[in-house]
Amino acid sequence: MSYHVLVVDPNEAFATMLRIGLEEMGGNQVEIAANAREATRAVASKKFDLAIVDMGLTDVSGPRLVRALCHEYPNMRLVVIPLDEDKIPAELQDVNIAGVLPKPFFLPELPAQIAAFMGDEAPPGLEGLFSPPGPAEPTVPVVEEPPAEAEPEPVAEPEPIVELEPVVEEPPSSGPVEQKPLPTETPLRHDEIVQAMSRLAQEVGADAVLLTDGGQLLAHAGRLQERRINQLAPLVGTLWESSTQVARVLKKRQGRFEETIQGSDYLLYCMVLSEGLVLSVVVTGRASLGMIRHRAKETAETVRGLMAT
Repeated sequence: MSYHVLVVDPNEAFATMLRIGLEEMGGNQVEIAANAREATRAVASKKFDLAIVDMGLTDVSGPRLVRALCHEYPNMRLVVIPLDEDKIPAELQDVNIAGVLPKPFFLPELPAQIAAFMGDEAPPGLEGLFSPPGPAEPTVPVVEEPPAEAEPEPVAEPEPIVELEPVVEEPPSSGPVEQKPLPTETPLRHDEIVQAMSRLAQEVGADAVLLTDGGQLLAHAGRLQERRINQLAPLVGTLWESSTQVARVLKKRQGRFEETIQGSDYLLYCMVLSEGLVLSVVVTGRASLGMIRHRAKETAETVRGLMAT
């Protein structure tokens, strides 16, 4: 089932990420309120099935707003985003709370979590569709909340789809994959770049995130076998080169590069950071392209910043 959901969170970037996830992965209708005043106006004018309230509101305390909503709208389910722990705040123990959504959370699990909050069964086949990332190479760190000042990119329509032939699984490589040395003319902070890519992989449920330069692998994160990553890197370079050749034929300057290749159960999304430098996201199974684009662009900005420092 789909629901009308109100997200009350002062962090616009986080609220937008939550909205996109709820809409594109669960088919819900979602509205955002940045504070208690906006939330009060929203529930007074429309009927909501569920309200997700962050406890770190700036105008009125989160618990106070939750109590007011529970009193005025007893049929609306309430979920809280706690400040620290993953449990209902002590001051709300006597309030009928449907559940807790702690930060950080794993985006692909949202539909099942919302179903649980509403007392429904999880959508058929949802369990196991995405499994939380296992030990990655390098280790995937905990996903941090996006900074409040980040401006979310508008969700655009998907690019034309190109079908790929399915890849036949092969045993993992017995030796390490050779990577192109990171450019020495720019003081790249490799570990921090990989951490940013790992956060992206965990947040969108990606199997792999690659950073390539002309088809040469610079860095990667995620749970995909290194052999597969090594096979994908030159393909990304080919996509970039094809785009460059088209611009050359048309006598146009090569500018924005963004490519989506999607099959029935996989997706490859690529975007350019600078000349030949491409960030790619690989997802198998169900995926939200809008969410991937939004988070990939945020990660691209982070990587650019790290490369410039």
